[in-house]
Amino acid sequence: MEEEEPEAPPKTPMPVRRVPYSLNIASQFSNGKHLGEDTTARTYIQEKLTGALENFEDLIRSADVHLQVSDNFHKKEPHGHATKTAVTSDGEESISESGAGHKMLAPYIFKATITLANGRSIVLANPEKHAQPTLQEATDHMIDVLKKSLRLEKEKNIQLRKKEKNDAMLGVDGDAEDDIPAEEIAQALEAAADEADEQLYKVVEGSA
Repeated sequence: MEEEEPEAPPKTPMPVRRVPYSLNIASQFSNGKHLGEDTTARTYIQEKLTGALENFEDLIRSADVHLQVSDNFHKKEPHGHATKTAVTSDGEESISESGAGHKMLAPYIFKATITLANGRSIVLANPEKHAQPTLQEATDHMIDVLKKSLRLEKEKNIQLRKKEKNDAMLGVDGDAEDDIPAEEIAQALEAAADEADEQLYKVVEGSA
């Protein structure tokens, strides 16, 4: 009889990549509980955030994220109205729009602050405005807002470095007071050559 192949040992999960900045993820639920270190939700937030910020790591000193889950929190619809579908007595669907002020359930609220290496900070302002119905939507929305701000900050840094480089080049080439005119250089060389010839003439004359 053929021997049964032993089951392969379970694969060791890949460790979360260490980032070159400090990362703090906090949470607060309506029931007073918090996300544990090894919970799926916390790991999801951390992996999504560090992956999205990978191209901006040289700018970041620290990132602080706080998730607040308020079960009964509602916010206004993005466009100020919502559509509702109802079935009439005739079996036909009717679509009606609610006026401005209609609110949707959005219990997931992120607050985030990214401190940059240059001392500036990027803050996710008005966190209630960015509240979302699901954790995935809230995480994606937070990351989109932070990435846009970091992209602008990176472009500013690039433009600043270009300006400093151009200013340095202009400072060297454009400082006319430190430049010696070509005519003076030619005169100095001629004077040095004449003096050398005179010294050689005296030596020859003395030896004669």
